Amino acid sequence: MSSKKFIIKESTRKRCRVFPIDSFDRRKFTPISMELFHFLYEAPTIDFSIFIRVDEEMVEYIKATELSKELLKHIWLASIKDDAEVEICVQSADHAKFTRVIDSVRDLKIRRLIEREPALDSKTLISFVNLSGASQMILRGGINEDATRKVAAAASFMVSNLMDNNYSIATLSRMIQIDPSLYDHSAAVAMFSGIMGKQAYQGKLSQKNAESLAQCGLYHDAGKACIPHAVLNKPGAFTPEEFEIMKSHAIQGLVVTAGGFAIVGFYAVRSRFKQQFIAYGYAAAVMILGVVAVLGTLQKGPLSFVYKRSVSLRGSYWNTGIEMGKTHPFTGVGLDTYGDWYRRSRPPVALIDTPGINTLSNVAHNVVIDFFASGGYPLLLSYLGILGFAFVSIIRVTARRKEYDRVFVGLTAVWLCYEVQSFISINQIGLAIWGWLFTGLLVAYERSTRVEIQEIDSTKS
Repeated sequence: MSSKKFIIKESTRKRCRVFPIDSFDRRKFTPISMELFHFLYEAPTIDFSIFIRVDEEMVEYIKATELSKELLKHIWLASIKDDAEVEICVQSADHAKFTRVIDSVRDLKIRRLIEREPALDSKTLISFVNLSGASQMILRGGINEDATRKVAAAASFMVSNLMDNNYSIATLSRMIQIDPSLYDHSAAVAMFSGIMGKQAYQGKLSQKNAESLAQCGLYHDAGKACIPHAVLNKPGAFTPEEFEIMKSHAIQGLVVTAGGFAIVGFYAVRSRFKQQFIAYGYAAAVMILGVVAVLGTLQKGPLSFVYKRSVSLRGSYWNTGIEMGKTHPFTGVGLDTYGDWYRRSRPPVALIDTPGINTLSNVAHNVVIDFFASGGYPLLLSYLGILGFAFVSIIRVTARRKEYDRVFVGLTAVWLCYEVQSFISINQIGLAIWGWLFTGLLVAYERSTRVEIQEIDSTKS
């Protein structure tokens, strides 16, 4: 059987700038999805270059002055080959320029749509564009402060303008029928959720609750931020391994949500009941369920259906990362070089079983192991020590405060949920920044409340 692997032609090497790229250099580029790539066909000009990564080489395929539909088609055809190892990128420094071009093309398509179909509701289309922009921001960088502001603004605009509009769903359906490229799944879920919620409650749904429904629609696929861009943006068919990783985003979102509810529930029960055995009985029940869930991820016990093959894939990546740390105990293999060392460090079983001889991973899918592989024992112990500071802070505040402290519970829930998902997810900057931020906030909160208690005690004495 002939290989479908993409090979850079000699003519392309003569026309384009081609250079080697390692895991460290990849951080200078941002992958773009095929949904957004298609908008470039209608862009009159661009002020940035478009790159394609082929294995461990980067090709500057279209410069700012060379934009043409023919060259865009070349990139499309290259990217849809199975096992092509091709990724479409722009330089991270140029991503804002790329976003502006996409936004301008989307606005132009909406204006044309309104001119073609005057009966369509313009506010519905504008609202959908806002929701789509918020959705793309979440998928690109995870949930951060800018994303939450954009989500809140988009949901508020939609609820304020569409809740009494009986033509919104019809307009959205017609838009997708005329121009499918404008469709955005999370934006559609957000719009349908808000409007259908309003209709189901027959006008009794408050604006705040309607906005919450719309925001849930935008956030419901946030787990995809944990999926590697190469898998998430792949236009062709997934390999079995990639499909398992892709399916895991829903489980990751469920794990984080369930963990958050469990933590909030513990502190709520603890503050409500004077009998501490009730709170600790609740905690014991949650821990038992957690252990059962963990065993399920290892394909043991009643929840053995959880993850299944996806965990087997991660097990191979984890063993490879551990091997990197063990063979380089004092220095590791270097930051962001996991992908460069993967094939040299993977266990022999990975060649003949899961994930297979042709699979390459750039991350360990476990933040702790990622640090061990990158910096050996010094970096691993430093990271665990920092986590220890945060965990001790949680224990101290919990021990001295019996009342329900919303600030502390919020900090604790977010931090613990991040740490739980970090054991099965990549060290993605959009998520990692929250882990570091809330680690510092927990330590600072413990120290600041300790000072308050000392001042109260000194006043009493």
